[in-house]
Formats: sequence, C-alpha cells, structure tokens
Amino acid sequence: MFDVWSGLANFLAEIIEKYGGELNLDRIPNFTVHKQSGKKRSMLKEYRDRFIKARRK
Repeated sequence: MFDVWSGLANFLAEIIEKYGGELNLDRIPNFTVHKQSGKKRSMLKEYRDRFIKARRK
C-alpha cells in the first residue's frame, strides 16, 4: 500500500539505518514528562468538553 507518507517513512528509515550508529542514540538522556498543573488540566478538559459538545450538534 502506497500513500503520501510512505516516501517520507522510507527516507527516514534509510537515514536512521545508515547513520544510527553514528548518532549514538544510547547516550541521549531520558526525559521526564512533567505533570500538568491543575489549572492547565482543567482548561484542557473544558476545551475538550466544548469540542465534543460542538461536534455533537
């Protein structure tokens, strides 16, 4: 199956295969996901609820 993204996916796979050893990906530090603050979480929930309500109309 060929779609518009398969060319990009193949290109990225070839680049990673070719240069993966040189990138030394094992040395990249682990990142931590910061917990969302309560205010941000409630804002995102409100926007999500409004979006769902608007889509139902």
